[in-house]
Amino acid sequence: MPEDPTRLPPGLSGAAGPCFVAAELGRRGYIATLTVRIARGIDLLIANAAA
Repeated sequence: MPEDPTRLPPGLSGAAGPCFVAAELGRRGYIATLTVRIARGIDLLIANAAA
């Protein structure tokens, strides 16, 4: 059975979550950046832009 072209591979769909959260935090005035894969247990670094 061929793969469904509308489904994302697990690696891509797993990376979409932190990207969405970082974008939403940025929209709300925070500074958010994704970490590299070697940062064990940490996906985002977030700072308050007003501080």
